[in-house]
Amino acid sequence: MDDKIGSVAKGSLEKIRLNTQEMEVADIPDYRPFGGDRPYRPVIRRIRDSQTDMFSGEAYTYRGILTDDTETPNGNVVAFYNAWGRASASST
Repeated sequence: MDDKIGSVAKGSLEKIRLNTQEMEVADIPDYRPFGGDRPYRPVIRRIRDSQTDMFSGEAYTYRGILTDDTETPNGNVVAFYNAWGRASASST
């Protein structure tokens, strides 16, 4: 997956804000992992970090969501999974 994240063109990243957090999101359409026929869509979010990575030279944290939903906009996918994660964390 790392090679796929690296293949996201910088110009394809869309800037969004979720609550107070600014981030950039993009997706990789028609990704077929595990040698299968079923397409998935990794939605990648990139958040500016305060520490520069010694390998990439960039100051970003990357996160990915793998979904079979090909219709929902990237920002809405990230918002849905963020809300789902908060709900799961608060129920424990």
